[in-house]
Amino acid sequence: MTKESKISQIKREAAERINELLPAWKQSNLNARANELNAIRFDRELTENEQSEWQSMLNTWQAVKQIRIDSNAAENVVKALDTTEEIEAFSW
Repeated sequence: MTKESKISQIKREAAERINELLPAWKQSNLNARANELNAIRFDRELTENEQSEWQSMLNTWQAVKQIRIDSNAAENVVKALDTTEEIEAFSW
């Protein structure tokens, strides 16, 4: 296995993890709702329920970002590996 193929594998797995957590259609809905909540803030403070919803959305998005951070770190580790055996044995 080459570095390039291992990195491609990491990218695919990261995409799968993200899609399991938040498929594209949910990402779209999350973004639309975030825009709505931000627009509301111009007129008034968010209600307790809206604030809870906002925090939940932030937490979910942070989980997506963490998958990306972990994936990028794993790719950097693979780039630094020297042997085929190390590359094949690496998992994140």
